[in-house]
Amino acid sequence: MFKFGLIGLVVICFLSCQKELSLENANSVPPPPDTSTVPPPDTLGDLLVRAVTKYSASDSVVELYSYDGAKRLIGVNTTGTVSGTDISNSETIKRDGSGNITQIVIVNAQVGGTLTTDVFFDALNNRYSHSVIRFTFNGSTYVDSTVFVYNAAGLIIETNDYQEDPVAGYQLTTKHQYTYSGASIDSVKLYNVDLVTGNADWISALAYGYDGKTNPLVLSNGDAILLSLPSNFSPNNNNSVKSIDVHVPTNGFTVTNNFTYNSKNKPVTVVATQSPGGASYSGTFYYQ
Repeated sequence: MFKFGLIGLVVICFLSCQKELSLENANSVPPPPDTSTVPPPDTLGDLLVRAVTKYSASDSVVELYSYDGAKRLIGVNTTGTVSGTDISNSETIKRDGSGNITQIVIVNAQVGGTLTTDVFFDALNNRYSHSVIRFTFNGSTYVDSTVFVYNAAGLIIETNDYQEDPVAGYQLTTKHQYTYSGASIDSVKLYNVDLVTGNADWISALAYGYDGKTNPLVLSNGDAILLSLPSNFSPNNNNSVKSIDVHVPTNGFTVTNNFTYNSKNKPVTVVATQSPGGASYSGTFYYQ
């Protein structure tokens, strides 16, 4: 449900973060505050403004969310470490006067790179048409593009990802397929596309479950997919995610989120547990 700032661990993450399924925020888990240095969370505000994830005694991640005057998400600032690696980065979301995303800029000081996604809106059909992704690193720029495919209800059912080739031009390399249950995305499937045959090979998937409580960061269908937060296209909180490896099924696992809620039915704390394995971490939500 919420972004935990794992974007930008290494250069390859910048190059592929729009193309590969990730569990960085798939379980929607937001996290526990250090009450010795910060005040207790305001649990009854309307906007989620802070999430603190504690993975271990030495690893934690803090995310700060910012909004425009219409309470639309315009930024996520992430600081912290995971497995001893600094994953701090800043994400700026630019919007037009109607609130449509026009550009997403992610800056990672550790990698020294900038990932810029320019987003194009089809005013005639009132939806996003495609995006162009540029990653700048060490003076070089890499360019990819994503095209959005919709169903009759106006929901994105597929994204086709093209990589720029200096000789062959843009080539289709991966695609994501989205399925829905009610008003929520319930699965995302990832396919690799053979550059010679054009055949798509299904390699992995994420399957989402939801509770009946109030999601404090609901995104539109297009915004959720553009921001790589598919489970935030839901009125409810993502309380489970199943990771499926099609070719090596034993690599699969499930993360279950157990939330506590405030009087507005919004999450206050959460404990996430992975099965098999039993790994777990916890969190707390801050509202304003």
